[in-house]
Amino acid sequence: MENTFGVNVWWTVPGLRVSGDTARTALSAHGFEERDMPNPSRRAQVSRAAYHFQNRRGKSDRRITEIAGENSNTVIYGILGQEAKGEEEVGFEQNTTIRLTKDSGRVEVEGDLKDDYLEQLAALKGAVTDQDVRTFLRRVIRMCYGVAKRPSGGIYFVPDRFKGIVESAKQVLAAMGTGARLYVERVTNGQQERQQVWESVELSIESSIDDTLEAVERIEKRASSVQSQEGKIGQLNELVEVYKQVLGEEAKYEEITEKLSEAEKAIGAKLAKLQGQVVAPSTNGTPRKMGSSKRLNAAEKVIREAGKALDFRQIAELVKSKGYYIGRAKNPAISMNSALVQDLKAGNSRFVRVGSGLYGLATSTELA
Repeated sequence: MENTFGVNVWWTVPGLRVSGDTARTALSAHGFEERDMPNPSRRAQVSRAAYHFQNRRGKSDRRITEIAGENSNTVIYGILGQEAKGEEEVGFEQNTTIRLTKDSGRVEVEGDLKDDYLEQLAALKGAVTDQDVRTFLRRVIRMCYGVAKRPSGGIYFVPDRFKGIVESAKQVLAAMGTGARLYVERVTNGQQERQQVWESVELSIESSIDDTLEAVERIEKRASSVQSQEGKIGQLNELVEVYKQVLGEEAKYEEITEKLSEAEKAIGAKLAKLQGQVVAPSTNGTPRKMGSSKRLNAAEKVIREAGKALDFRQIAELVKSKGYYIGRAKNPAISMNSALVQDLKAGNSRFVRVGSGLYGLATSTELA
């Protein structure tokens, strides 16, 4: 048996359209949930139908699709067609206008392509496309703590312990019968290969830290937006822990851990400033929000009742729907994930992380 420590993963996804029912059946049959590849929202359907008519490269009949305007309840798309303005001038005129009312989902269309547009929109109703399949595959890579092996992406390394999830995703694509393909190649457990993987991990994490801190700097009012960025740092800490176990001494993690710690402090300070929040040090000196204990007690309760590990989004939904904890966070799921990550970092032993964003109880062998 070849000595390996992970797999390389890449895919080809042609233009496709398949019914949401077919996708859900394939997901369920191979261990995934509907939320892993949900049906597109009404806005996504309207937008995709509009951009279907865009043709920037054609020599004739060129078209451009743009958002012409948007407010709190309406978004307007314009489809512009190429027209001759004179003997020596060419321009574009908006000859089709689409208006979407966000709260009702009502669509009004005026212009030359009205009938063609409505036909295209009807075809997209209840369907998933190649865009959704690519989003699903990227979600699988995150679920498996995969890292891009080159800055542009395209090929990813996934540790051996998660390759079963990759194989299940491969079966989902086969069951959908769309021509999309997922390829898996074993990676030999050699010193050079391990070093290359750690370099990819470092590059991925450093790039994500920079992007996150830049995003935090731009936030001026919404604490929930800062919490979202805080959650990203928590996921990066998870990634480091996974690769420390996978790579051992090849994982020169001290420097990257220090960078993550500095990023946490910067984000924590920004969050505290926006919330006027009092923070208390955890057992390892990392700032931790006061008032997390009730939220975590509620999380423990819903996981115990479910009898299995749950995604942090499911935990937040159940905690709220059962009335176990009603917080003031604008994004309860992000707040819940942040609390769970901080609790684990503090060295508490109540919860265990069994996958990316997936938490169980340490006292339950069923969930471990």
